[in-house]
Amino acid sequence: MKTKSELRRARHIVGLAVWLAGGLMLAGLYAWAEASAILNLAPGWAVKPGLAVLVGLICLAAVELKTVELAKVFEVVCWFVAALLLAFLSLPRRVDCFVGIGLSLLGMATLFNSAPRIRIPEVLLLVATSYIQSVFIYNIICGGQMMFFFKPGWTT
Repeated sequence: MKTKSELRRARHIVGLAVWLAGGLMLAGLYAWAEASAILNLAPGWAVKPGLAVLVGLICLAAVELKTVELAKVFEVVCWFVAALLLAFLSLPRRVDCFVGIGLSLLGMATLFNSAPRIRIPEVLLLVATSYIQSVFIYNIICGGQMMFFFKPGWTT
């Protein structure tokens, strides 16, 4: 028979897996809609949304300070900003994309583990992070194009 702490730990792990999978599915939906020309999010082409995404993340992180300690909020923001700025390292395409997805997943996992419960600001951060991940997913599946947040994209 499992103890209460083991059951609580198992529920936490399942909740984290659902949280991360939900974010990845939303990112995949964004990337599919962009690749199918249903949406025109197109970072790096007509729009360079890096500054808007960065300001949005910082504003949502400021709201998080009500319930999450400053060090954890700072850690979450650092993971997300690192994913946004990854394009300036000039890594190979696939490495850049998978590292970017990994960094944003680390930020999402830190947020999930730090927040006492999931509220609207956490969900909005999940949506913003899924947008960041969708750019990396799009860059993986569309080999002839590359989108960025702060610099111009390209097409071969």
